[in-house]
Amino acid sequence: MPYRLAVSPAGDLGRDAEVKAVRRPWNPALHPRDSKGRFIETGGILKLWMGGFARVLRALPNQRVLVEDVKGGRRHSVSAKWVTMVARPDGSRPTKDQKKVEAEDARRTADPRRGTGDDADDHGDQGDTPDKPHDRDDEDQPLGQDDGDGPPDDDDQDDPGPKRQAKPDADAAEAPRVPRFTNVNAVRDHWDSNRRDSKWVREPRTDNSGRAVRNALPVDKAKARLNMYSGRRGDDLVSTAQLSSGGNFVVNKSGAGKWYVYHSGSGLIMNDKAGFGSKRDALGFANELEDARSRDGKLIDWRGAPGDKVQLYDGPDEMHAAIARGREHNAAKPQPAARPARAQRPAVDQPMFGDDQADTTPPAPKPEPARAAEPPAAPPAQEKPTGGGQDDGAEESGGKFGTVEKVLEHWRTDPASYRLKETRAESERRKANAYRRADNLQDAQLAG
Repeated sequence: MPYRLAVSPAGDLGRDAEVKAVRRPWNPALHPRDSKGRFIETGGILKLWMGGFARVLRALPNQRVLVEDVKGGRRHSVSAKWVTMVARPDGSRPTKDQKKVEAEDARRTADPRRGTGDDADDHGDQGDTPDKPHDRDDEDQPLGQDDGDGPPDDDDQDDPGPKRQAKPDADAAEAPRVPRFTNVNAVRDHWDSNRRDSKWVREPRTDNSGRAVRNALPVDKAKARLNMYSGRRGDDLVSTAQLSSGGNFVVNKSGAGKWYVYHSGSGLIMNDKAGFGSKRDALGFANELEDARSRDGKLIDWRGAPGDKVQLYDGPDEMHAAIARGREHNAAKPQPAARPARAQRPAVDQPMFGDDQADTTPPAPKPEPARAAEPPAAPPAQEKPTGGGQDDGAEESGGKFGTVEKVLEHWRTDPASYRLKETRAESERRKANAYRRADNLQDAQLAG
C-alpha cells in the first residue's frame, strides 16, 4: 500500500508522498533525449526531421523510438537524435527536468486512464489533452531548428510489428478499442478507489442524502435518481457479475433477482426500472451498448460521462435509438462467406455404419477358388483309450482345429472379425459375449 502522510490540510502533500512511493528506479535507456537534449516521453508529440508530427509510442533499444504519424497513422521507428519534442503527454511544454518526467511516469502507472501513446488509447489524459505543438520549452527557451546534414536514408524504418491500413487522418477512422477493464475484480477495485469516472458532464445539485435539492430542474432530479441506484462500492458486485465484450459495462444481479447493467468506469445504472430476468439477456443488452452509435454514426466512446452520451436523464429512448443505429451499421457490414453445405445423407439402400437393417443382411458368398484334386484318404487313425476328447497335444487332422483347447483359444483371441457396418459398441459387446462363452464351456468335444 502506498505510504501517505497524515498531516495534509489540502491533501496535496499526501498525494506527492504517494507518487514518490510508487516511482520505479530511473532507467536512462527508457528515457531517451531528442536532438536538443529534452526528454522524449511516451504519449508526447515530436517533430520529425523530414517534416510532420508523430506521437511517441515507446522507447526502443539503441536510442531509437517507435512513433505513429499524426496524419496518416503510419508506424515507424527513428533515431532519437533526429527528432524534436514539441509537447509532453499532458500537453505542456517539453522539458529537460528529470523530476517532471519521473512524476509523469508515476501518474501513468497509478492511473490506467492516462494515455500510453497508442491511438486506441486516450490521446493523453482522458481524451481531452491538447496535442498542439509548442515553440518553446518549459524554461521559455526556443525549441530550436534542425541543423546538420540530417539522418541517413535508412534511419526511418517501418514498424516490424503488425501492419495496419493507412488512414487519411488519425481521427477520421475508428481505431480498434482496447478493453479498459479485463475482469470484474478490476472494476471492483476501481469502484473502491477515489478515481471513478463522472457520470455526467454537470453533476446535479443534491443534499447530503444524495437527493435533488428543492426546486431542482427535472433533469437534475432524473440524474440524482439514477445516481442513487448506481453502483457505489466494489462489494456491490456479486460473484456472478460479468463484463461485456468491450469491458465498458458490467452486469450484476440485484437482491430482488433482477439483472442490471452498470457502466464500469462510473457505476452508472443503464437500465433503471427495466431489470432483466436472466443474465443472458442482460449481457446481450450490455454488448449492444458496446456497439451503440451516436447520431452522426460514430461509435460511442464510453469513457467519462456516459449518461450524457445517450441523454439518459430524458429516459431510455435515445439509448435505444443508439443501439438501433449500431445494429444497422453491423448489418451493413460485409458478411463472411457462407460455409459449404454438408454432404447429404446417403440413400436408404446404401449401407451405413450403425445401420441395423444392413447388419442383418448376410454378405454375399465369395466364389471359392479352384481346388486341386484331393489325394486318397488316409486310413482312419487308431483311437486312444482315453474315454473322452482328443489329447491336448494332438495335431490337427484335416480340420482347422485339432483340439477343444485350440477352439477355446480361438474364441478368446479372435472371437470375431469386425463387421463393416457395426458400431464400436456393438463390436465390444460381441467380443465380450464370445469370451463369456469360452469361459463357461464345459465337457466340450470336437465333432468328427
